[in-house]
Amino acid sequence: RGAVSVFDGESSPGASTGHHPVNLDRELISRLTVFAGRHNGTLFMCLLTGLKALLLARTGRTDIAVATAMANRTQPDTDRIIGPFENTVIVRTQITPELSFAQALVRVRRSVLDAHARQELPFNILADHLEREGIDPASLLQVYFTLQNPLRQPLDLPDFATGSIGNIAREGQPVLPIDQTWLSLMLKERPTGITGSCNYKHELLDGRRIGAWMEDLVALLGAAVAQPNTPLDGLLARNAA
Repeated sequence: RGAVSVFDGESSPGASTGHHPVNLDRELISRLTVFAGRHNGTLFMCLLTGLKALLLARTGRTDIAVATAMANRTQPDTDRIIGPFENTVIVRTQITPELSFAQALVRVRRSVLDAHARQELPFNILADHLEREGIDPASLLQVYFTLQNPLRQPLDLPDFATGSIGNIAREGQPVLPIDQTWLSLMLKERPTGITGSCNYKHELLDGRRIGAWMEDLVALLGAAVAQPNTPLDGLLARNAA
């Protein structure tokens, strides 16, 4: 199937970027984690389902592609190698307004597992193939999502000094080094919940709209775990009211 853009239009390479903070409290994260577990999913899958449901409501698109990064360390030979193996993959899901959040999560889970299975395919090879088919790879990179998990224990390496690269919510620096990304939601787990940043292109989106979208996302996630069998259009209409 051909690539599907989430947004209409084109982004110029020199577009400036804005940042909006995102916060989800520990209670909501705990409820989302339990909910995801009941459906054989993860917190990442649950948050991604919320983002895709929000994009469904705000853009009207039902075929939604979101880029993310995966570790790409599935081979035992890479276990003892220091260096980046991370690869960009596309999580593409068909969701419609009549689906419940639980049903949408099942679909997102399947598409995330499919992306995991192909995480070793370099994105530039996929991009070259798409271009030969007359498809613009940038249409798959308009939205980017990542969730950083905290270290379960301090990193202690003999003869090495280690340190954090910083707080993504404060720095607001895009992770994806591809300028076609219009909207990137970068989150990080903390003891108090989740913090992060929503980065966006000024020429395409404005801060007021993004602020409202992030409020809607938090409200949607809270309503979804409270009423998981309510159709998405009901949850989203309630948030829009």
